[in-house]
Amino acid sequence: MLAWREPFAGERALGLYLLLDSNRVIVRGKAHRPNEGKVSNNGNFILNDWTGNGEKLSGTFYAFAASGEILVSKKFRANLNHNGISDDGRFAFCDTCTSDFEAHSDKTFVFDLETRALLSTIDERADGRYSFNPEHRVLGFIDDKSA
Repeated sequence: MLAWREPFAGERALGLYLLLDSNRVIVRGKAHRPNEGKVSNNGNFILNDWTGNGEKLSGTFYAFAASGEILVSKKFRANLNHNGISDDGRFAFCDTCTSDFEAHSDKTFVFDLETRALLSTIDERADGRYSFNPEHRVLGFIDDKSA
């Protein structure tokens, strides 16, 4: 299980995240504003850190091993939106909101957590549901708007 808490409005402290196994804390960490946490079956987990302050659009996507080791840390000059991780913990993605920095605006970024590499950048937000097929290295997005 993954849990996180953003700092309260006006609070200067960092937010907290915890990875738990059978009610035992196995990873404890801090981030500016941790959000959108997800954990895979092997314990790898992801978080969006909302570092923007309303005037500055920014965020950092993190992927961690079950030990707490950072596998991927990618800073963006756009606010982060959604993210996802494959059940086996091998692949993850995050998408961004609109920004005046074109390279990060309204895009989806796909990562291989085993090699710690950015696999692909898609010129559109992921928005909505997704499914990973790690065996065939396929990430599919389900467009709820057309249903």
